[in-house]
Amino acid sequence: MMARKSLGFDLGPKPGKKMKPLHWTKLPDARAKGTIWDHSKSKPAQNKKMMKEILDMLDMPTFESSFCMSQRRQSVFVKPQQPRKTLMAMDVKRATAVGISLA
Repeated sequence: MMARKSLGFDLGPKPGKKMKPLHWTKLPDARAKGTIWDHSKSKPAQNKKMMKEILDMLDMPTFESSFCMSQRRQSVFVKPQQPRKTLMAMDVKRATAVGISLA
């Protein structure tokens, strides 16, 4: 995994597999007081140190396997050699009459 940089700060290691999307709602600033998100705005130098500590604690292969998107199985489809023949149980005129009477 390689570290990524965007908007001037480190986004952490890039996962090797496509990850599941994280659906979340934004917290108001008042509710973020005293959390990791509040500290990340005020102290960028301390944020780098904290991010490194978090990344060192994470077991990234286990993390990736837990949150990666499931891989779709590729089906093997074998086309039939000959086109299928249509079998008519009754003639077209009678089939039309039955269809009209059922409608």
